[in-house]
Amino acid sequence: MNKIDLVLKTLDDKIARDVVSIDLKKKSSIAEYFVIATGSVINHNQAICDELISQLKENNMDYINIEGYKEGNWILCDLGDIIVHIMTKDYRNYYNLERLWS
Repeated sequence: MNKIDLVLKTLDDKIARDVVSIDLKKKSSIAEYFVIATGSVINHNQAICDELISQLKENNMDYINIEGYKEGNWILCDLGDIIVHIMTKDYRNYYNLERLWS
């Protein structure tokens, strides 16, 4: 399984809502994909992040950094070629990353 498929499956397994994958290959050199997902509450966001990191390690895949975990409203998981944003509904609506990157 490749990394993007693993990310999307993990988000689905942890019941993340409104998961969107934006292909950035021709738009930016930052990453190949932005993945945006909504968790129901801060603890749910943290659980999604925990499972994502666990699955990456289990599948011998690396990640670079996690930011925003403690606060939990917006957790950014930098996986190198994939940037995963796990957000509460309020943060997602306010920042509207889909509009910026679509």
